[in-house]
Amino acid sequence: RQCALGDVGGCSGMGSGGHARRVGENPYRLHEFGTLDPAHDFRFWPGFSLNPGVWDVAYLRATFEMAGEALEFDAGDERFEQSFSKRCEEIGILHMAYLPALSFSHIGDMSAYKANEQQRPF
Repeated sequence: RQCALGDVGGCSGMGSGGHARRVGENPYRLHEFGTLDPAHDFRFWPGFSLNPGVWDVAYLRATFEMAGEALEFDAGDERFEQSFSKRCEEIGILHMAYLPALSFSHIGDMSAYKANEQQRPF
């Protein structure tokens, strides 16, 4: 949770996830799910997150449709965020990058789990 809030002091993995990459003058780190390299923090998570971020929803929807699926969460799945993230990874459309600056942050202590009156299962 501290990482999602951008709390550098409370997030030991801040800046260590993924492979260092650069587009022109813009550095970023490319997330890799399932790597065995212990230097890559957050390797246990498939990638997609409900944390603040930028997503191309039209691209996600079109790619899910090409796979014969609807772009939707299974609200009955207590691990809906992780399950959806894993499905994106399996379809092969998910690429997540860590940016070198705090660009977005939570605006409060509300989460999709709290909004749906569910306990976070992890």
